[in-house]
Order: sequence, then structure tokens, then C-alpha cells
Amino acid sequence: MSAPANPLIVLLIDDEIYDYPDKKYSVLINQFKKQGDINIEVAENGTEALDKLRTMVPAPDIIVLDIMMPPGEELVSEPVKDGYETGFVLLRKIRDEMDLKMPAIILTNYPMPLSADEEAALGVVRYLEKPIMYAKLIRIIREETGRGEC
Repeated sequence: MSAPANPLIVLLIDDEIYDYPDKKYSVLINQFKKQGDINIEVAENGTEALDKLRTMVPAPDIIVLDIMMPPGEELVSEPVKDGYETGFVLLRKIRDEMDLKMPAIILTNYPMPLSADEEAALGVVRYLEKPIMYAKLIRIIREETGRGEC
């Protein structure tokens, strides 16, 4: 199968992407690849995500991120409530410092969502509770990007 001319680009930021410690297999990544028209980039912490966003051309169409994950070196000194809100800190940095506006889907077990104003400011379009259903996530990504089935 040849790659589509204009694939949907997703940046998935989550420290629990891989199903095995050797990081050679992920059911979620395989589900994205089966779509045929989605390019998936992966980051396992805040610093990896920032590094990817600084170099990705074109930028991703959408970000899917976990809230509770390791910050990585660049974000380690940022104020993070109880060490668990790295995703929110990362989103603020993406919006404020990098001025990137793509929508964000939050994957979380986080107990308290943001206020409506905070969600709007951070570009959060959906919250999905973990564990996620892969087909639902892919459908929501397509809805939020306006990119239906190929």
C-alpha cells in the first residue's frame, strides 16, 4: 500500500505507549498504522515531545497526550502539582512558548478536569479516560481534525 499524499499527522505523548519493556511493540501504534493514512509520532515524556515539535515538518494535525507522565529534563524544574500534571505543563509550553495551535486530546485518569476557560486556552477538545478504546480514539481524532475515513 502506498502512503497517502496528505497523511494525518498525530503526535502521541504518553509514557505507557509500549506494551512490553523492550519498547518494540504497541497495540495502539499498530492500530494507527493500520489506518493507512495516519502518520504517528511518539514521545514518552515532555522533553521528547518538545524536541519533536521543534523539528517536525509539517507540524502535527493533532496532539494526543497523557497528563500524568514523566516531565523529561527540560520540564523537570517546572511547577508540577504532585508530579502528576506534566501534560498540562507541556500543553501550556506548547501554546505559550511555541505558539502551536493544533487541537489536543487528553488521555487520563486525572481526577479533576480543567475549567472551560483553561480547556479553551490550551486547545483541549476532548478528555478520554484510560484505558482507551482504540477505534474510539481514532474516530475522535478524525472528527476533531475534519479528516474522515480514507
